[in-house]
Amino acid sequence: MAKMKDIVPIIVASIDKGLDFELPVKGTSMLPLFNQDNTTVFLTKEFQYKKNDIVLYKRNDGHFVLHRIFKKKKDSYTMLGDHQVSIEEGILESQIICKVIKYKRNKKLYTLTSLRYKVYVLLWRSIFIRKIYFKVKK
Repeated sequence: MAKMKDIVPIIVASIDKGLDFELPVKGTSMLPLFNQDNTTVFLTKEFQYKKNDIVLYKRNDGHFVLHRIFKKKKDSYTMLGDHQVSIEEGILESQIICKVIKYKRNKKLYTLTSLRYKVYVLLWRSIFIRKIYFKVKK
């Protein structure tokens, strides 16, 4: 299996040509939206990122992560995976590689502009709701 550090240059080359890049999801930080067994995300280049965008970025430790922008500050971003309650602050725009524009789960394609998705984001942004969800799920 290829490592993300080897795939990222291919992603960048593709999106720089105006192509979307299809990437299978690995990990659990974006549950329940993205299931690691059967979800693929479609990545594209963006010149501005905003709150609620799901982006692929590189942490200072070299790991690549797919998380949601929780807050946008003047000079940095605060990130939060959907399956987490701890925020990650201080992510610079230069660390962001691209963003998710749609995803495919169980062979069905979903856009990030649908009403269903927007309601999910509205509810899921609440850390309080997440904590209740995680307690019930245990």
